Amino acid sequence: ERLDCVGADAKDVKFVSLDFGQDSLTEQLAIAGHDAETATHFMCEGVTSYVPRRELATLVDRIASRAGPGSSFAIDFATSGTDKPLISRFMLQAVRAGTAVLGERIVTVLDPAAVEELLRSGAGATAPSNARGRA
Repeated sequence: ERLDCVGADAKDVKFVSLDFGQDSLTEQLAIAGHDAETATHFMCEGVTSYVPRRELATLVDRIASRAGPGSSFAIDFATSGTDKPLISRFMLQAVRAGTAVLGERIVTVLDPAAVEELLRSGAGATAPSNARGRA
């Protein structure tokens, strides 16, 4: 509906909901009609900090296995901010406490090197040399 409101051609856009700890990404994509031989843009936004690292590694691996030639993958991560000013690190702790109170506990915060390692761990996946995280 939102894409229609801005006049975007969304006829080929599919949203696949998934419980990372319970559902099979490959099965959910197949149910949604995804063709693993077709170039696809995969996007995983705003969820990685709530998913355990092991499940994120599985996610990256499964996406890599379903990515046809020419596919792309956009994903965001919460990073530790050790390279950021002290106030940024305090803000991350405040966000972690606030989301925990709301029942959405942040369980994965990575440093930029760990993000790149995670992305490179996918079968055939390559992380851009400028892979950066945001705190």
